[in-house]
Amino acid sequence: MYKKKSILIFILCISLVFTLLTGCTGQDEQDNGGKETISDGTDSEKPVTEFKEGVIVTGKALEVTEDANTVYQETITIAPSLVFTSMDVQNEPGGTAKGVFMLVFNTLVEYDTMKDEYIPGLAESWQQISDTVWELKLREGVKFHDGSEFTAKDVKFTIERGKEMGASKSRFASISEVEIVDEHTVNLILNSPDNDIIYKLCEPNTVIISANAFETLDENEANQVGTGPYMYNEWVQGDYLSLVRFDDYWDGATKTKEIVIRAIPEASSRLIALQTGEIDMCVDPPVIDLHYVASDKNLVLWQIPSSNIRHISVNMEVEQVCYQTVQLPY
Repeated sequence: MYKKKSILIFILCISLVFTLLTGCTGQDEQDNGGKETISDGTDSEKPVTEFKEGVIVTGKALEVTEDANTVYQETITIAPSLVFTSMDVQNEPGGTAKGVFMLVFNTLVEYDTMKDEYIPGLAESWQQISDTVWELKLREGVKFHDGSEFTAKDVKFTIERGKEMGASKSRFASISEVEIVDEHTVNLILNSPDNDIIYKLCEPNTVIISANAFETLDENEANQVGTGPYMYNEWVQGDYLSLVRFDDYWDGATKTKEIVIRAIPEASSRLIALQTGEIDMCVDPPVIDLHYVASDKNLVLWQIPSSNIRHISVNMEVEQVCYQTVQLPY
């Protein structure tokens, strides 16, 4: 949901980043043959929900096409359902952090969730040379936020470092070696055939980091240097994170100058902040209040199908001793 301020295309992209990576966005379930019937506040008795490439749009005001009349806000404020907690790009598994990583960094390959296809990222093309060798041709003319050039050295550094980090090691586990062919070509040598390797290269924890930054800066600063459309600006932990536009972005500077990620953990408080204009987008509002959102003419409701995985991890390397107290009869 967002305020109608003609943000349109770009804010749709941002919403997809946060909702798909955090696995949220509930839907009102109604016994109506699978059709959504939330009202948009008009006099029409017909459902107004539209289904556009997997995004359920409630409210007629939403447009997702850009024209000469499109106006972009200078600042967009978003309140995700989870608080941003870490810039440690290869160790942080949280959904909100991953959403931020995809704005500050780039992956080698990107996955278009709408079209269900792989598209070029920092790798312009890739091909399988053999069962265990993949060749990637890297994009030229890409700059990191510190001004250094992106080359094959950064790919090799990212993967070799990532194989030892908590959130990225499983993605890179099948890669035994990164062979630098030239400045803009690398070969990924696998331990064994891995049909999912290209998919793994799309994951936020596999974004490319700067070898130069890690050689010249401390780890905390180096983790902030990416190639993405936005740069870290200011972080007040537990309050907000500010990202500012990177004017030298290889795919062209974005229209919006700043994105602010607000920390509002409580769902109803996020919705109130949206209604009062404190934020422009509320991710995962209270499900019981969706009909109020849909009937508010100042709001548009997006419902994006996604998955929510819950699991329990067991550490098999640490011995655990369990004690049971038994009360004996006297």
